[in-house]
Amino acid sequence: MKLFKVTFILLAMMVTAITFTACGSDDDEDNIVSSSELVGTWDMLTITSYYSGESPEVENVSDAYWVFTADKLTVHDKTDLANGKSVSYTYNGNSKELSIIGYPLYTVTELSKSTLVIRSEEMFGSYEVIKFKKR
Repeated sequence: MKLFKVTFILLAMMVTAITFTACGSDDDEDNIVSSSELVGTWDMLTITSYYSGESPEVENVSDAYWVFTADKLTVHDKTDLANGKSVSYTYNGNSKELSIIGYPLYTVTELSKSTLVIRSEEMFGSYEVIKFKKR
């Protein structure tokens, strides 16, 4: 009878442990955003330039926008020589790297249904942050 009680208690503990074990995926995988989130028209809001040892310079941009399709990016900006021309791009959700024409130019620091923030590394520790809002 004592053996039966011990066996029953051990079995109950195993069932309890198995019942409360999580079956979900890792949290890191939930934070990976696919390139499909980029698809759409993004109005450029600001470009903030950070230079070593200086205060950031914020430029408000109102007439520039980027259009992402499944595999092409079209930049609409009066100052850009490639204005209105489509180029290929890739986005790696693991590394958050946005490559344009095969070159890793930007790191995506924020991507949601309505907000896109990208960072571009410049020389000597300087960088730019560009903020967008989805139309």
